[in-house]
Amino acid sequence: MHTDCTNARENGKSCQVYVCATPDGKALYFARENMHNHLLFLHDIRVPATNNEAERLLRNYKRKQAQAVTFRSFENIDYLCQCMSMLVLMRLEDPANIYDRVSRIFG
Repeated sequence: MHTDCTNARENGKSCQVYVCATPDGKALYFARENMHNHLLFLHDIRVPATNNEAERLLRNYKRKQAQAVTFRSFENIDYLCQCMSMLVLMRLEDPANIYDRVSRIFG
């Protein structure tokens, strides 16, 4: 499993968005108000030093943050993380019908 984190902004305060990614493409995004274990690979040999899959998946969040500039609440960051996790899993199951699946959920 690969993990990585990036800075997020909430009303001028700093928080963190993490992504955990498995080699088969599954991913989970989550937000934390404080940074924890971001250098865990230095202390635990079970944690890989390279996290290319997680870094690649965090680029999507960084693009969204550039559009939104800052979030008004921590809950909004958490909602975005939950949505991004669902979209990653939906793409793995059936990449051709991602629009249809999302429209059925919210339609």
